[in-house]
Amino acid sequence: MKHSICFRWIPCLLLGLTLALPASRAAEPDARPEPGQRAAERLNDLAEELGLTDVQKSAVTAIMQKQRDQLKALRDDESLSRRDRMKKVRELREAARAEIRAQLTPEQQKKFDAMPRERPRPD
Repeated sequence: MKHSICFRWIPCLLLGLTLALPASRAAEPDARPEPGQRAAERLNDLAEELGLTDVQKSAVTAIMQKQRDQLKALRDDESLSRRDRMKKVRELREAARAEIRAQLTPEQQKKFDAMPRERPRPD
């Protein structure tokens, strides 16, 4: 009798742990942010580090949105090989970087050029 009660509770405990694990992972401080959230953080970082004006922020926001749309279309394009897709991603990122740089003053461009091209992502 005691064993049958234990065997009934084991699946319940396993189910509870299985359901609780994703919720606890989402609450972790280093959980991956949503793509839009990453873009907002990136914009805030640029604005702070470069001292962007409101006009520059608007221009950079539009450039970043265009890049996101292009990257999404690229991800959805199944006709490209992985290597070709990665090459296109690099090209899109470099083009967006050049567009952002064109919006900056010469002083801001120097700071921008000194910034790392890719931010490290959390593991």
